[in-house]
Amino acid sequence: MHTMKKIKRGDTVLVTAGKEKGKTGKVVRVIRETGRVMLEGINLYKKFVKTPGGRGPAQQVELPRAMDASNVALICPSCKKATRVGYAVEGDTKRRVCKKCDATV
Repeated sequence: MHTMKKIKRGDTVLVTAGKEKGKTGKVVRVIRETGRVMLEGINLYKKFVKTPGGRGPAQQVELPRAMDASNVALICPSCKKATRVGYAVEGDTKRRVCKKCDATV
C-alpha cells in the first residue's frame, strides 16, 4: 500500500475511477489498515436513522463511505494537475514532491 503514505488528510484529490470519477474533494480521513480514504461530499450513501425513543418518523441521513486510495490522485497545489507523488530528501528532512512540476506538496 504505497499510496497510503503519499495521500494525507487535508489533501485535495481527483477521483480517477468509479461512479464519482472526475470529481475532486478534500481528504477527511485516511484508513491505513485497509488502504482507503474518505472524501468530503463524495461517495455518499443514504441511511435511515430512528429518532431517539422510537417516537416520530425516521430521518434520512447522507454519510460518506470510504473508497480505495488507488482510485484517487493527488492534485498539486501549484500546477493544479492530478499527479503522482515523489519524495525529495534534503539533509534530515523528507518532503513530498509533485512529479509534474517538482514543487513541494
